[in-house]
Amino acid sequence: MKKLIAIALILIIRLICMADMLNPKDYGVLEAKTGTEVYAILSKVHNEAVKKGIGVTYEGVKQLYVEIPKTPVDIPLGSYTDFAGCEMTVKNDAVLTYLFGMKEASHPVELSKKNIDRGNFTKYKSLSSGLYIVSVEDENPWVAERRGFGEKVIRKDLFLVENGKSKSRPIAQYNNKNSNPKAVYYIATPEKKIVKNLKFVRLSESKQMIWLLRVQGINNLEIDNVEIDTPETDIIGDCAITILDSSNLTMNDVRINGTYSSTVRWGYGIMMNNTWNSTFRNMHCDAKWGVFGTNNTNLVHIYDSDLNRFDVHCYGRDIYCVNTVFRNLFNRVTSFYGVLSYEGCRFINFVPMNFDQSYSAYTPFDLVFRNCDIEADSKRPYLIWGGSLDRSGFSVRKELKTIVFPNIEIRNMTVSSPREIDKWWIYYMGSCQGLTKVKMESLTIDSLRLVNIREMVWSNCNLKTAKKLKKRLTASPALITN
Repeated sequence: MKKLIAIALILIIRLICMADMLNPKDYGVLEAKTGTEVYAILSKVHNEAVKKGIGVTYEGVKQLYVEIPKTPVDIPLGSYTDFAGCEMTVKNDAVLTYLFGMKEASHPVELSKKNIDRGNFTKYKSLSSGLYIVSVEDENPWVAERRGFGEKVIRKDLFLVENGKSKSRPIAQYNNKNSNPKAVYYIATPEKKIVKNLKFVRLSESKQMIWLLRVQGINNLEIDNVEIDTPETDIIGDCAITILDSSNLTMNDVRINGTYSSTVRWGYGIMMNNTWNSTFRNMHCDAKWGVFGTNNTNLVHIYDSDLNRFDVHCYGRDIYCVNTVFRNLFNRVTSFYGVLSYEGCRFINFVPMNFDQSYSAYTPFDLVFRNCDIEADSKRPYLIWGGSLDRSGFSVRKELKTIVFPNIEIRNMTVSSPREIDKWWIYYMGSCQGLTKVKMESLTIDSLRLVNIREMVWSNCNLKTAKKLKKRLTASPALITN
């Protein structure tokens, strides 16, 4: 009896909550005759919900076919959207666009370099009371020209500011003559925003890409139980979910099955630029080019996931990966600080650390492996791809002049191969040309087991450190040579 009462109460509470939400079913979406009609109804429902400050539920809407009109605008999502398991199939013959968006307006603000480094904005009237996201951009390029791309690279930092005090600090300092920061702020709210329970299917007949969601200037967004299916096509350049200038992002139970990409041409399932404190749990994502492409990324936690790539292309700090499988590709970071940590992770035909040489930005951080297993790729038998250190033609900013390799800590790790490998390298350089002494402080290997690997080797080049390396080595069957 008590159990029946409890169930009844849950149903009553659910009905009360749904009564305060809009539902596309009540606007005739199930009776719509064309995909563009469906689009127009969804746009109307979500715009009304945002204006009224209430949520949207798709309860009772199991499937929808959506066509993008000739002049689309991101359909706005409010603070609560439950797609209720709806399978949304989308065709786009119009223009490149996002289906949904969540965006706050930005406002310019002038900040001193010293206060940016301190994260103290109490002296600024516009930031001294309330909650804000502050985005700082250095107008002096971090990398003057990315080799092979001909583009300048700009660094950004994100601050979540409450009553003038930031909860975060910049990835690298601004209070120097090399930096020229400009800033904007977004009005933020502490309440959690929810987007959940959607299957998003992109049709192979589409002539243009359709992206799912663009988020900008948002604090505390949670995306739960979302699946994105992408067909095999020749289209490239994906960014299915894009997160910009946002803090406290959480994604749970997200599955990405392919992207608009190939093995040699780019396209990501999730793109992030200028974020702080992002958490990912139970992510199952695979794509030909890779799943995550990020820049200006500060503080990430990844738990219990299965991924094939996480990139911080340029400028990042502090990534912690726990109980996660990485397979087939690599993780790439450049101009990274703080800690890149793997705890209880498994790497299958995967390179855990790959430097993107096109930036020529090698900065100090700690690379940590604890209780991890590597099933080595016989074609790429190394822990770290070092790229090429040839800097000819590069104009290097003062903060990047010194080539710094990460301090390495390995504790309780097994490296195995299904067939015998002669050597497994710590550092494998793409080119030894232009190689000079690099700055690196410590190498700790405590209990490393090699299975079907004859020898562990420091580097394929005559890689020397500027100062004598602090070493602690315990490995079997062989210690490092050269």
